[in-house]
Amino acid sequence: MTADAVAAVVNASLTDSPPRRTARTPGHHRIDNESRTDTFETTAVAPVSADLDPGYYERGVQARRRANVATADVPGLVDEVEHRIEKLLQRTLNLLGDTFDDPF
Repeated sequence: MTADAVAAVVNASLTDSPPRRTARTPGHHRIDNESRTDTFETTAVAPVSADLDPGYYERGVQARRRANVATADVPGLVDEVEHRIEKLLQRTLNLLGDTFDDPF
């Protein structure tokens, strides 16, 4: 969104009035068949068989196993970070609560 569009939305929200919407002008291209005078020829391409390496799938499975082992500790790390965030949030709330309860 452009800055003007954001300003219009914010202004509409603050004044409880819907933002003005300008109608878009239609394009100049016609898509109906009557206006087309050119023709296109299509040709079918013969399918090509790809020879896959016999170890292709096995290497993919091994890569996924390695990735699974490498990321096995991620859930524990996320839990630890969430716990630290909760402690910091509680500490911040306690500090703010002390400030608002006893201003001087």
